[in-house]
Amino acid sequence: AAGYLRTTERARVGGGFNVTVFQKLIVKRGEVVLPTESSTTLEEDAEGHIVGFGLRQALSKDVLEVRGRLDGDVFHVTEHVAGQNPRQSRLAAELDAVGAHGFDALVRQKLVKAGDTVEAKSFAPELRKFGMQRAVWVGEADTSMGNARVRL
Repeated sequence: AAGYLRTTERARVGGGFNVTVFQKLIVKRGEVVLPTESSTTLEEDAEGHIVGFGLRQALSKDVLEVRGRLDGDVFHVTEHVAGQNPRQSRLAAELDAVGAHGFDALVRQKLVKAGDTVEAKSFAPELRKFGMQRAVWVGEADTSMGNARVRL
């Protein structure tokens, strides 16, 4: 197997960010090569709260695409699978959940010394579920980055 993971963050017009995680994995079984791709996007407002999401999974020849748009306290979800008629559904939103950029901002603000902890509600588009995410500052370590030694 071979592959990579790439995370991109783009500013949104009016404030906030779109954070996309793209993963490509190529699996080989005997002579059969199976390329797979998965992409998730969280759209965040200026406070880091989730206002939309997207998911694209190409795990077989049938590609799954899902979009969710926040309207009040509900996400309106549209799901497309390989040219079939789109399916519409609703998902109750948890308005206090933050996206990846919002959680990163909390981590930078609240983790200042060893032992500090931060916890926030987050959302996993691939599961369409909310849950808790936690980060703990364990300590610092020296490491190599390229030709330089750095302390992380």
